[in-house]
Amino acid sequence: MSGNVTWTSENDEQLIDFVKNHEALYNIKSKEYRQAQMKQNLWNEIGITLQKSVRFILALTLCSGLGIKFSVDSESASTKCF
Repeated sequence: MSGNVTWTSENDEQLIDFVKNHEALYNIKSKEYRQAQMKQNLWNEIGITLQKSVRFILALTLCSGLGIKFSVDSESASTKCF
């Protein structure tokens, strides 16, 4: 999974739909929001579905939410916002 660093608009739609259907990932009023293991399992599930690492998805999500660019170094598999 870590070698596949392409991201498409279809991936965007899949991620958006997945998160919308799992309010534990975004709704602080949800009972499940504070259940770290449940949230990790959900991120793992979407990572498998999208064939991307959880680290990649979380970095992309964080950078996008902050309105900054996202970079991937495919050789070291590192991700960064700038």
